[in-house]
Amino acid sequence: MSSILVTGATGFIGSHFLQGNNDVKRILVRKENTSLVGVEQYILDDVINFNDPKIFDGCDTVVYLAGIAHDELRNVDDARINEVNNISVINFAKLASENGINRFIYLSSTIVYGLASSSFVNEETKLLPNDSSALAKAQCEKALTTISDNTQMNVVILRSPLVYGMNVKGNLRTLIDLVSRLRFSPFGSVNNKRHFISVDNLVNVINRVVEPCENNISGVYLVSDAHPLSTKELVDKLFLPKKVYHTPIPLALFKLLCINKEKLYKQLFSDYIIDTNKYNKIFGNDNDHD
Repeated sequence: MSSILVTGATGFIGSHFLQGNNDVKRILVRKENTSLVGVEQYILDDVINFNDPKIFDGCDTVVYLAGIAHDELRNVDDARINEVNNISVINFAKLASENGINRFIYLSSTIVYGLASSSFVNEETKLLPNDSSALAKAQCEKALTTISDNTQMNVVILRSPLVYGMNVKGNLRTLIDLVSRLRFSPFGSVNNKRHFISVDNLVNVINRVVEPCENNISGVYLVSDAHPLSTKELVDKLFLPKKVYHTPIPLALFKLLCINKEKLYKQLFSDYIIDTNKYNKIFGNDNDHD
């Protein structure tokens, strides 16, 4: 049994991770949340200059889920993104390594690959971060790996694709709102294959990594649902249990609508296959219930 400290516990992924997890001892919050019971709350306003080792008392594992969310990036400058999504994580990990934490689990993202020219990625695929958020995560991964190499603390970096599920925000919330307004899905002709991960499966992944293990499991691991989805199939999942009517609009029209929006077009219509063999070999894979 582990004793877990969680950052980002009130966010989309963090709130799902907390549900039914009896191993969480303490969470970091900006202000007290009275709806959370049975877990210690440590109120922290300044994550950048944090240096209180007492926060780690009685804990052996950190699950680091905090950061500036994708839907908040437009209102934040590059320097602040680097402070929160890179520098503060590194400082926190260093302090954790000096104060009895055995395992540090950091949730990264496949955005570190940028607009990859390849439709297939694994842990060895070259990182090509193309915005401040991706760059911050890539730099953070590198620094965390150095900490792992030079301390006794295991550092596990999980690269996750787009996460979907109940109460999702960001681009997927925009997609849900669009289809709701139209009262139909315009993606009937879209048969691409992309890997995503449901929030339930991601929580399961984290719980697997949290389990006590005598071996050094430090490293970078790609994670995803077992099976890729088309954009059309993703919309179906987002609206369950409701049934969605799909209209087959030609892809050529979408290409015209997405001129100068290469990133959006790739996210909606291109293939993106993630190789999760490394994770599966070490931790097993029971994400078939996606």
